[in-house]
Amino acid sequence: MGIIAQNKISSLGMLFGAIALMMGIIHFSFGPFSAPPPTFESIVADKTAEIKRGLLAGIKGEKITTVEKKEDVDV
Repeated sequence: MGIIAQNKISSLGMLFGAIALMMGIIHFSFGPFSAPPPTFESIVADKTAEIKRGLLAGIKGEKITTVEKKEDVDV
């Protein structure tokens, strides 16, 4: 116990390292805890639906409204 009391910073570093190791093991064992990215098919379907709505609105002579979506950056 005397060694731990003398090396407080070292012991604290080892404690944080052990916690980080456990968190890493849990994360890789039970899978990613974030939402999966959208599939390619859903992105294409959304873009196709937007184009279709725009074409139909243009044919009917309606004013085409566009909504600018801010894409989330996947880091």
